[in-house]
Formats: sequence, structure tokens, C-alpha cells
Amino acid sequence: MAAFRFIHCSDLHLDTPFSGLSTVRPELKEKLRNATFQAFRNVVNLALEERVDAVIVAGDVYDAEDRSLQAQIKFRRELKKLSDAGIPVFVAHGNHDPLDGWSASIEHPENVAVFGGKQVEMVPVIRNGSPLACIYGISFPHKRVTDNLAQGFKRDQPSGFAIGVLHANVGGDPGYENYAPCKIEHLLGAGMDYWALGHIHARRILRDQEPAIVYCGNTQARSYKEHGEKGCYLVTLDDNRPPDIRFTAADVIR
Repeated sequence: MAAFRFIHCSDLHLDTPFSGLSTVRPELKEKLRNATFQAFRNVVNLALEERVDAVIVAGDVYDAEDRSLQAQIKFRRELKKLSDAGIPVFVAHGNHDPLDGWSASIEHPENVAVFGGKQVEMVPVIRNGSPLACIYGISFPHKRVTDNLAQGFKRDQPSGFAIGVLHANVGGDPGYENYAPCKIEHLLGAGMDYWALGHIHARRILRDQEPAIVYCGNTQARSYKEHGEKGCYLVTLDDNRPPDIRFTAADVIR
């Protein structure tokens, strides 16, 4: 089977307000306001440079349920770049931007799949007429999802890699709201090759293979409490070797 290369990012939190901006210099204020947008642009530029097979966004694209029009327009602009390059994008929504939040009537570009919130959905990535991979995912239909969404995932494809996209608190991290709570054992039973997780802002590789279970963290720190580089993972799945999971920084301000 051919290798499958993709970018795993999450928790973009586009248009984060960054409270307290009135106390900083005007030039820094503008940089802070644009930081989340620029971080995602950096992710998109990486995808284009690397000519990846797909981009996966594992929840919390926007910072609030009533996502701003500016954020929606800018997000679509970046998705259009990927679509024009023939790179499919898979988007799950999380607790900050559930499906029942306000959204303008802006159509997504071609090659963009947004997972629904009723059940786990599967979308294939096709190469040369055959599925190279199948992406399984589900969005939060509303903010406070307390069900174990991981139990709805089950590999059911005859060929290709299987990737699960889930915004969840795996293992009950007390530093984050316990939304879509589950345990690693629930993920192991689904038959995935890679779990693209969102919700936890610190990047963590909970398991590196069979399957890889990965939090990529957020793309831009949103407060002084979030330390270190922020960005995404460039992932290569290949039948002949363990997953290659490489971090690339995308943040603008640290």
C-alpha cells in the first residue's frame, strides 16, 4: 500500500479575543489579533509545500459558538488554497464551535468535508481510483457533549489506512472540561491506524503505533499559561514502518 501523508492540526481558535489588549502597544495589539489566523496560514503553507494527501482539523476551528464573520471568511480563504491544490480537508467541530452555533451561509470549497454530529461518518481519500485512506469523524452537535463518542468508531473498510478524528478528553485530564470522555482502551478497539485528537492544547503522543494516538495541541498559544512551541504534526503512515509523526511549529507569538 502507498504511504499516506497528512497534516494533523486542531484547536485553531480563530479570532481569539486575547483579553487585556488595551494595555499593550498598538503594533503588538494588531499582531496578537492576527496571531491565530497567521498560525493557520502557516499550517496551510506547510501542507502546500509538502504536497500532503490531506489536512485534518480535529475540532475548535473557532473560538466561540457565535463564530465571527471575519473568522469564517478567513478560514474559507485558506481552505480554498488547499482545495485548489487538490488537497482534501477534513474538519470536526468541538465544544468551542459546535454545529448548533451561529454560522454564515458560506459554502465550503470543494474537497472539504465537515463531519456531522449525529453519528460517526467516513470519507475516503482516493488515489488512482482506490481508497488510500478512510477518515472517520464526528463533530459536537452542541457544546456540552458528555457521551463517549469514541464508542461510535469502527473500521469497516476493506483497504487503505483508517484515521479517527475526535475532539475529546482521553483519560480524564483535570485541566480540561471532560467533554466526550473516553479511555485509551476505547480507542484501541476501533481498528484505527491513527487517532487525530483535539481538545488538549499541549501536544502529546499517548501511543506511537498500533494505533498511534496523538494530541497535536493548538496552533497558537492563547495565554501565558500555554508554554512552548505550538503547531501541527506532519504524519506519514506506511505499512512497512511505524508512523512517522513530526512536529512543525506554526505559532506567531510565544
